[in-house]
Amino acid sequence: MNPKWNLLRALWGHRTKLLVLVLIASLMAPQPVRAQFGIDWAAIVAAINSIGTAISNTIGPALRQINGALGMLNGLMSSLQAFFINIVYPQSAINRAQGLVGAIQGLYTQSQAISA
Repeated sequence: MNPKWNLLRALWGHRTKLLVLVLIASLMAPQPVRAQFGIDWAAIVAAINSIGTAISNTIGPALRQINGALGMLNGLMSSLQAFFINIVYPQSAINRAQGLVGAIQGLYTQSQAISA
């Protein structure tokens, strides 16, 4: 006789014992658990969203005021720089002063040449 049929016949003869064995094994097997130790991700995401909302509601207006003040300060600094460039140190006056220094330097070298 075929060995497969012998095995099936032996299992069928002990079907009650096998059924009890499977039942005991299924009761003793560990129960499935929730992944990540039962962390509720929806609650965490909601908490992070509420923290973000609180930050944007409390810090946001202050940052906008600071940004406005910095913009006003930037405009003031630009006006001050334009004042110095156009009024205090105009490029034409700087060029004339450089020319004067060049002329005086030429006179000094001539006077040195004469005295030497």
